[in-house]
Amino acid sequence: NQLIFEFLPYIKGTEYETHFFSLGLSATLPSGQARRYLTSVLGRTLYHYDMKEATAAKTVAPYDVYHISLAFQADERDEYEDLTEQMTLLYGKLLKVYPVLRSLTQKEQFEELRSIAGSKNNKLSKTAAAYMSLTFLRKKLVCLASARISCVRDLVDRLDAQEKILIFGERISQADELYYLLQETYPERVGRCHSQMGAQANKNALERFRTGSIRILIACKSIDEGLNVPDASVGIILSGTSTKRQRIQRLGRIIRRKETDRHAALYYLHIAATSEDTCYLPDAGEHRLFELSYDAQTQQFCHPAYDDRAGLLLSEMEKNGTDTNRLQEAGRCLRLGQVRSDWMLPPEMLDAHIRNARHIREKNYWVCMKKLYLLKTI
Repeated sequence: NQLIFEFLPYIKGTEYETHFFSLGLSATLPSGQARRYLTSVLGRTLYHYDMKEATAAKTVAPYDVYHISLAFQADERDEYEDLTEQMTLLYGKLLKVYPVLRSLTQKEQFEELRSIAGSKNNKLSKTAAAYMSLTFLRKKLVCLASARISCVRDLVDRLDAQEKILIFGERISQADELYYLLQETYPERVGRCHSQMGAQANKNALERFRTGSIRILIACKSIDEGLNVPDASVGIILSGTSTKRQRIQRLGRIIRRKETDRHAALYYLHIAATSEDTCYLPDAGEHRLFELSYDAQTQQFCHPAYDDRAGLLLSEMEKNGTDTNRLQEAGRCLRLGQVRSDWMLPPEMLDAHIRNARHIREKNYWVCMKKLYLLKTI
C-alpha cells in the first residue's frame, strides 16, 4: 500500500508542492512503524470515531463476545511442547546477540528475524531461519487443532436456525473439511469462499449468502473486507491471527445495524495454554463477554454462570413433580441456550418470542429462557 505515495518526491520543487493536499481514511489504522510512516506523508490524525462512540450513537448493533476455550488432543499437546522447547533454545541464542528482540512487537520481531536470517552471519542466519520455521509449524498446529471442527459443528447445531452465520478460518483445508461436514447436516444451506474456489464460484457463494439461499458461509480471509450483509448476525472465528486489523474487520461483518434489537454474536475459539490469544475484544464499545469451554471428547460445552442457573431450574422442576418427558425437553432447551444470551433478554421480549414461536419446540425453548431470566432476578 505504500506504493500510493511514490509520486510525492516528484512534486517537490514544482507548483504542485504548495498546492497539494491529502486525506487518508481507514477503518483499521495501523500502529508502530506503519503508523509513523503514514504520519510522515499524510500528517497527524484529524478525526477518530471509535467503537464506544458508534455504540452510543447506535451506528452499530449491540453484540456479545463468546470466548470458547478448547484443548489439544494428547499427541497434539506433546508436539506443541516439543516445538516450544526447541524454540526456547533457539530464541535464547538469538537474544545473546540481539537483546533488542525483547522490546519489539510481534510484527517488528518477525521483520528483524527475517533480516537476521538473510544476513551474512551464517550461524546466526541459520538459527533465525530455524526459529521462524518452528514458529510457523507451531502456529499451524494450533490453527488446525482437531477440537476446532468438532466445536463449530456442535455450536452451529445449537444456534437459532434462522441466524445467518459467517465462519472465519485461516486454512483452506480446514475450511473445506468443515464445509463437507456441515453439508451433511444442512444440505444446500452451506457455502464456502476462498482463493482456490475461483472468482466466479466465490461471487456466487457471496450472492447466495446475501439472498439467503444459504445461511452459513465459511471463508478464509476473503470476506474480511468489503462484505456487506447486514442480516448476518453470528460470526465464528474457527481459527484466526492476532492481527488487530483482522479482528476489527471480522467483528465489523456482523455488527451492521439490523431491523431487530437482538444482539449480534461473535464466537472466538482458542486453544488453552498455548501462544494463542485468549482474549478477542475490540478497543471499546458496549458488549457482553461470556467465557465458555468445550470438551471435544464428550462434545459438551461448559458455561459456569449459565450452567449453575440451568441446574437450579431443573432441580426446582424435579422437586415440583415435573414428569420425565418435560424434564428431558427442558434439558434440551437449556442446552441450546448455553451458547446464546437469550436468557438475559427482558421479559417483554421473551414474551414476544413465546407468542411468535413457529412450533412447540421453539415455544418450549423461549419458555425455558423466561424461567431462567425470572430465576436469576429472584
